[in-house]
Amino acid sequence: MLRSGAPRVQQRLMEWFGIRGVGSLFYLAYAVIHGLDATLGDVLVAITLSVVVTSIMVHRISVTPLLKAYEVRRKPAAGMV
Repeated sequence: MLRSGAPRVQQRLMEWFGIRGVGSLFYLAYAVIHGLDATLGDVLVAITLSVVVTSIMVHRISVTPLLKAYEVRRKPAAGMV
């Protein structure tokens, strides 16, 4: 993100709302397919799904306040142009 050229506030938003759950599910599926012990697999599935669901809930709760704060910060800068 540092070399993207986007303003720092936009970089932070992209970092916060970036794709995370898909990667977790991919690596979990990879481990299961490649012979992960069933007992350990059950534990990892429960942990991974709990983390992904929690992440979705936190992002759902935070999206509106963060984007409203971003709009407030952005409007004065847009008015100067």
